[in-house]
Amino acid sequence: MNVITGLAGIAAGLVSHLGTAGVLMGMILESAGVPLSSEVIVPLGVLASNDVQGAGAVVTAGTIGNVIGSWIGYGVGVAIRRGWRGGRWLRRPHWEAAERWFNRYGDRAVLLGRLVPTVRTYISFPAGAASMPAGRFTVYTAIGSLIWCAPLATTG
Repeated sequence: MNVITGLAGIAAGLVSHLGTAGVLMGMILESAGVPLSSEVIVPLGVLASNDVQGAGAVVTAGTIGNVIGSWIGYGVGVAIRRGWRGGRWLRRPHWEAAERWFNRYGDRAVLLGRLVPTVRTYISFPAGAASMPAGRFTVYTAIGSLIWCAPLATTG
């Protein structure tokens, strides 16, 4: 068993044993930086529910899970900012340039980042590190996550 098969197995196990709660938990983990696949979690959640109401519940659980997990990643980004700003790995001019870029494009980066595999898992870290306002971060995360989860649910 390789790592990818193992992670997909964990995602499938969460959903098959816990149903919609497993979708919620899996999506929290995925958005907090654990490389579980929403492309596995959401469709399997719909298959496990086996009805139209279940699809709506899975989309809702997936979106809420993404937001909660993203808050964790955002918090890690805030901690990174406090610990590394002006540190030896990232000099002040580089940090300030990155911060300016994120302040200019951050809303779009978070919204569109939620629609790109892999990027969606980690976009919360730079949002927190760049001190993106938490309310805006939450709104763009929720919109992007809903747009991501809905089509995945239709494949289930």
